[in-house]
Amino acid sequence: MNKILEKAISFARSLDKEHGKHRVCAIITDKKGRIISVAANSYTKSSPVMHRYAQSVGLDDKIYWHAECKAIHQIANIKRAHKIYVARVTRKGAIGTAAPCPICAAAIKDAGIKVIEHTV
Repeated sequence: MNKILEKAISFARSLDKEHGKHRVCAIITDKKGRIISVAANSYTKSSPVMHRYAQSVGLDDKIYWHAECKAIHQIANIKRAHKIYVARVTRKGAIGTAAPCPICAAAIKDAGIKVIEHTV
């Protein structure tokens, strides 16, 4: 397994367990493999960015910060972003599939990130 994806898994495992929620971490690297952004899901916070993306794909009820969108939003120069790694850890601590949802897929596409690696 890739070392960056292992870091994402480790970070997700370190997050507080919210009742009934999965822990998701996204890490974005540049072309040289340097980490330029790290973010986790937030089930209590949102933003106009998330609202816009959620509406654009018909998922108005999913406006909380998704890890992928938050990681993208934190980068000052999005042109540096090359690859995104996404890890999901279930409530019981198992590694789960973390393929980007339609909201995150739209944000990743808009950011120009062409390489996605996620846990399965």
